[in-house]
Amino acid sequence: MLPISKNRLAQTAIFFWIVAGSVSLARGFATAFKPGQSQDFTNVVVWLGKWLFYGANPYYLAEIPANYPPHAIAFLSPLSIPLPDWGIALWSVLNLLLPPLTAFLAVRCFLPAAPRQAALVPCVLFLSWAGVRIGLGNGQFSLLMLTFGLLAVLAAEKRPFLSGGFIALSMMKPHVGAAFFLWSVFTNRFRVATASVGVTVLGLLLFSLRIGRSPIAVTFDFFGVLYRQFGDKTFLPGALELRPLLHAVIPDYTGAEAAHLLILLGLLGIICVIAWREGSLTPKQRDLFLLQLSSLWVLMAVFHNSYDSILMLPVMVALSISGSFRSSATKRSFDTLALWILQAALVLEIPGLWWKLGKRYDLSAYGSFGQLIGHLDRLMVIFFFFYLVKRVQSYGSAQQLPPATRSGVEQEADPNR
Repeated sequence: MLPISKNRLAQTAIFFWIVAGSVSLARGFATAFKPGQSQDFTNVVVWLGKWLFYGANPYYLAEIPANYPPHAIAFLSPLSIPLPDWGIALWSVLNLLLPPLTAFLAVRCFLPAAPRQAALVPCVLFLSWAGVRIGLGNGQFSLLMLTFGLLAVLAAEKRPFLSGGFIALSMMKPHVGAAFFLWSVFTNRFRVATASVGVTVLGLLLFSLRIGRSPIAVTFDFFGVLYRQFGDKTFLPGALELRPLLHAVIPDYTGAEAAHLLILLGLLGIICVIAWREGSLTPKQRDLFLLQLSSLWVLMAVFHNSYDSILMLPVMVALSISGSFRSSATKRSFDTLALWILQAALVLEIPGLWWKLGKRYDLSAYGSFGQLIGHLDRLMVIFFFFYLVKRVQSYGSAQQLPPATRSGVEQEADPNR
């Protein structure tokens, strides 16, 4: 864990990140009330109201068809109950309260028995991320889905069916919740995965019953919207997925799509090897690595806006606590360097920052340098995926320090114990 000590420099650094996080959240909160902002919350409420009050199929709306799955429309429908003008304010306040809670839950996944102050550093680092600020300004649901996913991880061991319910809730945004569903499969928690499918199907049945349409037809309606938005040659490029990068490198559409599929399958195979091989990792260590790798794979696999970079929270937490149980000073130094690279990238959000400064959406106008900047976040995700794979190879072989030489907090933090 990054130290929380009486050292003046450490205290100054923590104070800096508290101020930076507070300013970032305040900016996001203020943005949410500007004209044209909180559009995600507004769109979702429209979809929910059409379904709940009129029995209409939101996948056929003329203006903006719904791209949330059927069970999300059913479970989120109470949000469409008419509210005064402060409906956006209520949602913005919730999104303002979620970041510290979400970061605390992520730390609990890694350090379940550590004192609460052990979560301070990861929490204050997370608050300053651009993805948190942008999501708050847009009235996004991604942070709530990430919270549900982390609750699923915490509940998986003792309450598998509750955990499955949380995964189903996180799958209300499938490109967020898929990381936690994959994690449940890779860690052989099949009761959790089955429960999540059951809750999802229940929501699908409720949705179908309200509009009087078969669940199979509704499923095709939903995937039809996804294909029109993200599947054909005019697909909407995401900020973190590999697909736009490959299309920039490979001019042929079919070749780029094939390369994308093959690379994703190869990366998925690497995760499978880590999940099911017998190695020196403890079950706890393997579970936590799989959580991080699943999150990164999902970021590379499908469309994500820049605010979905919050899925890298488990990676940041793992790097920030590595000093508690990495006996090698060299490895701790590499982890610290990787942590600050990650933090700088997710605070600055360089492609977006470059676009704001240059007032050009198409960064290719700047030549090769612009191409590099435009794909920087994608390259970052790739880098951290393979950095974690390398950590898996070396992690379990490191000899742990004798318990007598370590503090109580460090002993609790050790996943080998």
